[in-house]
Amino acid sequence: MSFSAQTRQIENFSLPVFDSEARFELNNELKSGLVVLNFWASWCTACIKEIPELEALKSKYSKKANFFAVNAGDKASYIKRFTKKHGFTYTVLHDKDKSFCKSNEILELPRTIVIDQAGKTIYDSNVPPKSL
Repeated sequence: MSFSAQTRQIENFSLPVFDSEARFELNNELKSGLVVLNFWASWCTACIKEIPELEALKSKYSKKANFFAVNAGDKASYIKRFTKKHGFTYTVLHDKDKSFCKSNEILELPRTIVIDQAGKTIYDSNVPPKSL
């Protein structure tokens, strides 16, 4: 999959924040800027390779966007090990049974989606955007 010029409206959704009682809610996050969702799994080698690029993007645009990593179905122990080993600093959301991924046609990993404050996708690709 490559860059998609088609924008689509993303309905409000909620996912648990990994290793926390908190929950992510899209509409709350959109109030303060763009939302960057990066979908990944611990077994995904391409997901590992893109981490430096994602972290650089987060450093550069942290005032403009909120960054979240959506884990697609890993066990908690794998997520902990992965984030510690690779220095991943995004807030991790846990799609335990991949139901959110499936319902949004996230069938291949990695995938990065950027959502504007109106709730529309402005970027959707298997590679992170170069800029926001």
